[in-house]
Amino acid sequence: MSYFPCVSVDFLSDGEAARYGQHSGPPSQVELEKVFFLDDTDKKPVNACRIRS
Repeated sequence: MSYFPCVSVDFLSDGEAARYGQHSGPPSQVELEKVFFLDDTDKKPVNACRIRS
């Protein structure tokens, strides 16, 4: 049996309720950097795999 918690959307407008749980567009560079930030330690193995031309 699956359990899906219900979230009330009664307080949202019809347009907001229709878009609930969906992205409004592609993420900005700032939003991406918050989630996919690589520090220098993270970049070392990535740079080691890059092919230099």
